[in-house]
Amino acid sequence: MIEGPATDPVTPRHWLGRPGALVLLAVAFGLVLDATLRLRTGPFSIDEITYQLMAKNAAAGRLFIWNGYEELASPELQSLQIRATPGGLSAQYPQGYALLAAPFYALFGYTGLFALNALAFVGVAALCQRLAYRVLGDARWAALATALWAFASYSWEYALGIWPHSVAVLAVLASAFFLFEGVSHAERPSSGRSLLAGGLCVGFGATVRLDVVLCAAPLLLPLLGRGTLGVRRGCAFALGLLPGALLASYLNLRKWGSAMPLSYGSAAHDQVVPWLLVVAACLTVLAIQGRGRIKRLLGVRGLALVGAVSALVVLAVPTTRQPLIEAASGTFALLADASALPVDPTELAIQRTESGAVVYAGVLKKALLQSCPYFSIGLAGLVLLLRDGRQRSIAWLLVGIPLAYALFYGASAWHGGMCFNMRYLLPTLPFCAILSVVGLRALGVDRRAILVFAAGSLVSVALAVVTSPLATKPEDAELGLLVLPLLLAALLGLAGVLCVLRPSRGASLAAATLAGFGVAHAACTSFGYDLPASRALRAGNYATAAALAEHVRDDSLFFAQFPDPMYTLVELRQRIRVALPLRDGFRDFDRLASFHARRGRAIYAAFTPNIWRALEHNGKLEGFVARPLARVGWFELRELSEGERSARGGAP
Repeated sequence: MIEGPATDPVTPRHWLGRPGALVLLAVAFGLVLDATLRLRTGPFSIDEITYQLMAKNAAAGRLFIWNGYEELASPELQSLQIRATPGGLSAQYPQGYALLAAPFYALFGYTGLFALNALAFVGVAALCQRLAYRVLGDARWAALATALWAFASYSWEYALGIWPHSVAVLAVLASAFFLFEGVSHAERPSSGRSLLAGGLCVGFGATVRLDVVLCAAPLLLPLLGRGTLGVRRGCAFALGLLPGALLASYLNLRKWGSAMPLSYGSAAHDQVVPWLLVVAACLTVLAIQGRGRIKRLLGVRGLALVGAVSALVVLAVPTTRQPLIEAASGTFALLADASALPVDPTELAIQRTESGAVVYAGVLKKALLQSCPYFSIGLAGLVLLLRDGRQRSIAWLLVGIPLAYALFYGASAWHGGMCFNMRYLLPTLPFCAILSVVGLRALGVDRRAILVFAAGSLVSVALAVVTSPLATKPEDAELGLLVLPLLLAALLGLAGVLCVLRPSRGASLAAATLAGFGVAHAACTSFGYDLPASRALRAGNYATAAALAEHVRDDSLFFAQFPDPMYTLVELRQRIRVALPLRDGFRDFDRLASFHARRGRAIYAAFTPNIWRALEHNGKLEGFVARPLARVGWFELRELSEGERSARGGAP
């Protein structure tokens, strides 16, 4: 455990303790309250729709997704993430989440998907408390880390949702706990069991989200220098991986015809990913196993010279320099400033402001430090850990996994798509919160520091109330949500490091004030900006579908311009086939409509007025009567029936 300057001699010995129990109760109570008062069970985006359809069909005992594709194959019955395979329509995502969600869906319907993630979120809170206690050795400080993760980060937004992030983070934390225990005490016989358990968590976790595997490499690296013992312990981990990998291989073989366990069903993906993993593993082994021999041969200066020359060569060659520059730029964008993201301005749902800020659904998209500026106090904690040789394994635990995720996604500058923050970095949040508490404890917090911490928090809350960023345009909220947190993070990181290197009461008080400001800013951003916007988007999608459902009959075909609100119809009506005619430029529109109309099924279409005018102008409605039913938001709902002429927007 870490011995910090603020360690109390009366330390709770149990990892949970009263403080941890109170935080877990607060998390559970908050989830129930949030779900009761504010949550409307609509989808957030197309990603959640895909998971919804996967779970719905898994609950019905189907591996493939039903959308009428078997009746008449058409690209319009596919979606961005659901495509045709020999067995039917398959979702690109791993099937493990659908299998896990199936009983929840069978028991509670659509609401069960939210319940699953809420339970997983409580599990993450418990594991965060356990891991933080392992690092900090004090249940009170561990409870602070858990509270920061739950209430002062954007994790809560994903606690009540359909996408499987909470379940995946649960797998990552469980894997990290077991792997750290197993590697830290590799000489003990029990470490084999810990590594086996860690392998099981990684293997089954990867059937929920593939990126769960990223947590394993940093934690297993120390085994590579342990000779035969390391090989034996590594075999225990590999044995644990096997059940999950076999399950994924079997499911992917049925879905895609590919036995690759890490697969999205893309031939290019199947070819590239395994080779990247093999090359990375070989280079790592060579580097670790050969470091002592190379160091003896070249010496420290020679080794530094070789490294410098290699770096210059890599930077001098354009084919290697450009990917490195792009990777560095992407990582910076994910961690520090989302404005640096190379987002295509032609994307429908994502726009940019004049200053370059990225906006999704009218809400500013934020990098990690823009969402949680107080994470920079973790630099002080990192310095403290690295100064003590006995704590370097803990430093690597808290930094290695965040680095793995940041570098992996930073290499492609992938920002998580349609969301308000860096959702692909969610597994890093518990580790960053724990490291932040290590930094806070390094400040030597006393009563005076607690007072200024609280003062900084009050200032941040007051600013949030005055500016009301959700009620303003994105351009008007940039200063408070993008610029201010970066300035705060920079000052806090500098003050924290100075407190460790040159301790003084003034520096500690300044850092404590900034930390209070940063924690409150993160909480206000999460609960006062991102979360209400997320709930509003869900409610809007649900309300649109509910209004349309009043006019839609069961066992019908529904043409949708956008998938996000319309797929909720499959929850409100029976056997609804949702077709997306924009996928093929309306080429199959009349064929699908005629096929189902001749079988006595109702045909509906919800388009914006400009699309209806274009269809009439291009003759796509010839042979159909389009009877207006309702105007819902941007969309005009019409019922199509076969006739001798187009209704030109009216009934015959």
